[in-house]
Amino acid sequence: MKKQGLSKKEIISEKEVINKLFEEKNFIKKYPLLIYYGQNTEPIHRIVVSVPKRNFKKAVDRNRIKRQLREIWRRYKAELVNSDQQHFDLFIIYTGKEEIEYQKLESKFILLLNELK
Repeated sequence: MKKQGLSKKEIISEKEVINKLFEEKNFIKKYPLLIYYGQNTEPIHRIVVSVPKRNFKKAVDRNRIKRQLREIWRRYKAELVNSDQQHFDLFIIYTGKEEIEYQKLESKFILLLNELK
């Protein structure tokens, strides 16, 4: 049985890559999401998801939002992969102060992916 989640190759863990994304200042914003992006040389798209502790004090709440965002990415990354030969590093930040329902979060994420194309 194939694993459904993200592979280790799809997750950015190097601080240098993350710092480079912020230095390039390429971003797209649709409340409550902010995505910093940059091109990479890897043959896949890579992501990092962040939910600020100042907005959500409980780890349970932060982890739930991160899980939802990773699931949305997993479901819709094929659209971005098939669109062109460029590969991106994405730093996804949830900037909202309260949780929103999954369908609204999904629709905002899809809008951002379409802008990224």
